[in-house]
Amino acid sequence: MRICSRTARRFDSFDRRFDKIVAPVLLGVGFTETQPYVFTRPEANGGDVVYFDVEGKSFLVSVSFKPQYMNEIDELYDHLLLPKEPRLGGPAYLAPTCMTHRPKEFPCRLAARRDHSFDLVIQGLTTHALDWLASLRVPVCYADAVPPTGMMYVGRANEVARRFDRAREAYEEQMRRMLGCWDVSTFREFVESEGARVFIYLCLKLRRELDKCERVMDAIKFRPEVEPLSV
Repeated sequence: MRICSRTARRFDSFDRRFDKIVAPVLLGVGFTETQPYVFTRPEANGGDVVYFDVEGKSFLVSVSFKPQYMNEIDELYDHLLLPKEPRLGGPAYLAPTCMTHRPKEFPCRLAARRDHSFDLVIQGLTTHALDWLASLRVPVCYADAVPPTGMMYVGRANEVARRFDRAREAYEEQMRRMLGCWDVSTFREFVESEGARVFIYLCLKLRRELDKCERVMDAIKFRPEVEPLSV
């Protein structure tokens, strides 16, 4: 993900037009701007997030529903995020006519292109994105919507949806990658890598490589409670 260049509201021409054209649509359906350009709508079992990643010439719009049962995956990666980066889980990108896993850039450098982009964002939000968010309350629909490259999210979402074969396939693929890193790294390099927590989770989830898992848990002082994957 790109790192957003706007960490605070500037109240320039972009902000003023954004507040006039786009923000009311989200505020009108229960969202609150909890960080600059991050709109959230919490509920008992999770919540929705709409994030505008604004650069100088363009912006992206990430949309996600974060069910509580995905928190244990988010927590594996939280320590890698910058303080102001929103916790998005497995988001999709907004396009005018669909949700997509490929980033859709909206130009915003010139006033006319910016306003046209805002119109396209409103079109996407009102014609399909909000209904898409509502559909994700169904675990199978959520599992189908998770970006296919996010193996840990794919695994957990399909596990909750009780599609255990798909869950195991995703977890095993991520485990294969982690063991590849283990084979080419020193132990110190491995425990200091971004994937050390993921490796622990996978070992406990799949009940594999438990000796290696114990060594890594001791080294990084991370001992999560993980329910093994159902057979």
